[in-house]
Amino acid sequence: AVEALWNVFELCPEAVAEVATEESVGVIKQLLDQLLSEGHRAQDKELRNELLVLVTYVANTKEAHPHLAASGLLEVMLTVASALESEVPPPNVKAFVLTSAAEDVEMKRVLVHIASLVATDPACMQTIAQHNNFIPALVLHLDQRLAAHPARSKYTRQQQRQLQVQCLAVLSSVVPHCPDLFRELDGLQVIVECLTEQSEESMRLGCLKLVLVSSKLPGYQDELGGRAVAMMLSLIKERGLHPFPVRQEAMSVLSRLCEENPSNQAVVGDLNGIQTLIDNLDWTVEESTRAEPMCVTTVDAVWNVVAGNPDNEDVFEQAGGLDALLCVLEECTPGMKLLVVSCLAQLMESDTLREAVLEWRSRATRRNVIAVLVTLWEEEEDRAGKERRMHIEVHNTDAQGENEMESEALVRYLTGQNLLTKLHALLTRIGFDYSDHLTAEQHKILIGIERYLETRDAMLWRAVHRELDAEGVRPVTPDARRLIEREGRQADLEDELNDAVYDVAEEQDERDKLDLDDFYSHLHAQEKAKRSTARLFNANAPASTRTKIIVDSHKAQVFPLLLNAEQDDDAPKPASQPSSQ
Repeated sequence: AVEALWNVFELCPEAVAEVATEESVGVIKQLLDQLLSEGHRAQDKELRNELLVLVTYVANTKEAHPHLAASGLLEVMLTVASALESEVPPPNVKAFVLTSAAEDVEMKRVLVHIASLVATDPACMQTIAQHNNFIPALVLHLDQRLAAHPARSKYTRQQQRQLQVQCLAVLSSVVPHCPDLFRELDGLQVIVECLTEQSEESMRLGCLKLVLVSSKLPGYQDELGGRAVAMMLSLIKERGLHPFPVRQEAMSVLSRLCEENPSNQAVVGDLNGIQTLIDNLDWTVEESTRAEPMCVTTVDAVWNVVAGNPDNEDVFEQAGGLDALLCVLEECTPGMKLLVVSCLAQLMESDTLREAVLEWRSRATRRNVIAVLVTLWEEEEDRAGKERRMHIEVHNTDAQGENEMESEALVRYLTGQNLLTKLHALLTRIGFDYSDHLTAEQHKILIGIERYLETRDAMLWRAVHRELDAEGVRPVTPDARRLIEREGRQADLEDELNDAVYDVAEEQDERDKLDLDDFYSHLHAQEKAKRSTARLFNANAPASTRTKIIVDSHKAQVFPLLLNAEQDDDAPKPASQPSSQ
């Protein structure tokens, strides 16, 4: 029956919900209790492990989590998983389930894994946190000072490594829900020491993920402090010693450690970490093929380490970081541009960086930053238009536009992952007055960007008005007057926008006309210079020679055939050959 259910769950995952009931969980607990107390044979242990695989499927269903806690099944699994590490072995756990045999080690790993699956449920997490031995047992396997503990020395080196990786994964899920207990166990110190001592990639990745989770908790940034920051920088710098996943995870940890933490930001600056960040701001062909490029993590780290810290901002600008970040903006994928633009908008809060960005020119095209951002705006509008046309082709209906959205949906759309909103914020910080090197079309787009916020505000007011009309709600007189005034102001704004665009087009026409006049004036000047040179030459030549030149030129144009005939007559004739007679 257990094997049959396993096959059903694999072939039809939806069937798990039918088993994730209170009654089914109670039956599973009874069978597991029986196997733990009486199943000493090899086939019994195999059946026990297969049953735990079913529990894993059930634990992946959120509806079953309360049943696992209420039935006592989770308590039993936690007790068995930590029995060997307990100072006083639980009386209901038999010795034959605590051996180093492959089946028992596999059972222990599965039990620990199930705890990580149910950690998001409040009832299950309360059971885990209140268990006397489970979380201390996880920390025990990672503490370098307890390497000779019987619960660790009992296993082979490979089995120990597998258990340690599993413990790190579970702690990453559990620690956010019980940070105080982890602090009492001196868990941070244990993990940092483990990260220092371990050189295996899987262990380092597990430690870094746990440190990343811990650094987001209140007070943990300061506890990790400068030592952890220095360790992360060391892992990032040593490219030849550490694989890419380790360096990328270290960059993520560095970013979280410095988020709104001036002391850790100062440590990065003191250790020349700004240059390390700039060295990783390089969009290469290899980066474009990765699912999670290093550049993405580095831009996030720049945002948290540099933005808002005047000393780091100065070092970042002097070391060429702003140039590197803008080059990444030009070359990276569309999905990453949102992050880069957001980071730049935060950096533009600094007057020093703002002045530097205005002097920037693209390495490839020599465009200034305004031209690059206007081009990004055009590309984003084109992409949105293509998506809308694709939606029409696939669904045979038009996608919902901004003008048709409800007010709440429109606010979420505009304030969420919207590149146009981010570009408007960035250009607002830079300024709209630096448009000397833009074309007329780009200038028109820039005028529209400058009024982007006002047009979206009017769009939101119209959405509110539509919703009130649909609900049959008539606003009170002051609100109605305000709606009317806002609509009138929007009409005036649209007129101003049209006038501004018309003025730009008119100015462009005038510039084109002046350029054309300059072109013709230049041509006329060249022709006049040629004629003047010819007259001067003819005036200085002898009269007889000048007359002959004019006559010969006239003859060559009017009587070319006659001249050629005369030339043939004037040519010397060949001597006649003597007769053969």
